[in-house]
Amino acid sequence: MASKLQFTLSTRVSALIHCFRCRLQSDSKTLTTPTANQSLEMLRRRKSLAKSIDRFRALQLVYTPGVKQLIDTHSTSEVNAENITLWLPSDVDANLRATYSRLADIEARLRKGQSFDALTQKHT
Repeated sequence: MASKLQFTLSTRVSALIHCFRCRLQSDSKTLTTPTANQSLEMLRRRKSLAKSIDRFRALQLVYTPGVKQLIDTHSTSEVNAENITLWLPSDVDANLRATYSRLADIEARLRKGQSFDALTQKHT
């Protein structure tokens, strides 16, 4: 039961991180000449996101150990937190994705829900 709870928590955390990444990417594109306060706020949000991604990685490696090599190979400290690849099933090649088919199905449902939420928000 604890394993299932952690698995569910991991998928929800990845969805939240994805949302935070999208917002941060959007805000960084919108703020072409940020004020000092806006720059400080962006830095705070980036650090917070980077910490969330680090915590997510611990859970991710339990359920998808195959992504460790991808993380290690593509890891760099020069990248802003919103541009860090999460290595979700949709981010990996088909061979690796096939080994995590259940995760790919869950991600597909999350993406569908996010799309529905975005459309609902646009109509409101």
